Amino acid sequence: ALHLSADLVVHYGPACLSPTQSVPVIYSFGLKPINADHVVESVLSEREGIVEQKLLLLYDVTFHHAVDEISQKLVKNGLEVLVGMVPDTEAYASRFKNLSSRARNVDGRCCSQNKEQSCCSNGPDSVEAATPSTSGESSTEATPSDKCLLKREEPVKIIGGLEVRGLSDDNSLADYTLLYIGGNGNQLVNIMMRCSGTDGTAACWAYTPGKNDNAGLMTTNAASVCRRELNRRFFLTQKARMAGVIGIVVGTLTNAYFRDVVNSLRNRIEEAGRASYTFAVGKINVNKLANFGEIDCFVLVACPENSLLDSRDYHVPVITPFELEVALGNREWDGFYSTEFSDYLHEVDVAEKGNGSKSDDENDDGDKPYFSLISGGYESSTKFKNKEQEKFEEGESNETAGNGQMIAYHSEAAEFFKRREYQGLQSKIGESEVAPAVKGQVGIASDYGNR
Repeated sequence: ALHLSADLVVHYGPACLSPTQSVPVIYSFGLKPINADHVVESVLSEREGIVEQKLLLLYDVTFHHAVDEISQKLVKNGLEVLVGMVPDTEAYASRFKNLSSRARNVDGRCCSQNKEQSCCSNGPDSVEAATPSTSGESSTEATPSDKCLLKREEPVKIIGGLEVRGLSDDNSLADYTLLYIGGNGNQLVNIMMRCSGTDGTAACWAYTPGKNDNAGLMTTNAASVCRRELNRRFFLTQKARMAGVIGIVVGTLTNAYFRDVVNSLRNRIEEAGRASYTFAVGKINVNKLANFGEIDCFVLVACPENSLLDSRDYHVPVITPFELEVALGNREWDGFYSTEFSDYLHEVDVAEKGNGSKSDDENDDGDKPYFSLISGGYESSTKFKNKEQEKFEEGESNETAGNGQMIAYHSEAAEFFKRREYQGLQSKIGESEVAPAVKGQVGIASDYGNR
């Protein structure tokens, strides 16, 4: 669509609902049949298990046409229903479109630090001029968090691609019981992994509609579908802890936040003393990634529907940005899990603010080993040195590149290449006997010279 300079994209069928950066999207999800009355009856039959009589309704987008009817019937029966909404992609696209490329990304940080290229300025191309108000009219005021797209905190939660509005400290997810309407798939797994852990809902229910408007199946223990997947993701995260060279695989070029995520990943990997390389290989498969033998771990930057890649056939782990935070030791595996870019950027922002407010601990042992569940023993952490450790070992000198000092360039990929037994065909210049060029064979491989 970008190559054709399209003004609008019409998407037919199921969608991941990721916000687009420049071109707005209109969805046509289809009309899958569903028995709305049976959904309501199934919920009311389990009404005693609904905490505080609050229900969070999320769904497969192919049943979007019946959500209003279901929610209204549940409200009439005394339940408080919070419905996930399809994001307004036109609003996302307009905000990014009004932000020129000069002001959207300045060294991966808040562009307000650069006054001449600030997206937070009061100019005609600023976000302040492009931010719509809740009343539908253009707003002339904007809070600091709304002005900057790189460091703003969204007033909504994104779960399974749907926007959940109206949550606050007094009305959190823990007060709700989740009801998901739809079949098995990546969206169901993503939603259950997000809502079954820390900062999740009180309970997770799922309703699988029957075929041809028949009665469906109701389950009140839907979180069990993600337990095996969580165990697998934890295993891959533990393997990634030992990675020294990390590859960032860009699996989407249309998501509104993918550049911010890639920049953040580069910074976090560098701060941990690891090396990173960025790849854009199109559709990912085993053969493509196998060409990069020097990579110890890949981080896939893709929409939630495609982030949980089954990497059993890959030679190294393929993890998500959120899992990389755990692998680098920036956060613990505490039960909270999300594949949404908005959640990842928010967690990184909170972590950076927390690190900035902490005082340096002089007794902190940076060489402290950690126990690896993969090797079954203790692994040394001295293999990976961050910027602060390198400065300390070098005597905190000011001899940096750019002020007339000689420095040695180090490349993890080059070091790996030197250790390889096979490094390609050897040229052996000057060692081969010189011979005149002769006419070669003509034909096909099974019958040279006879045609």
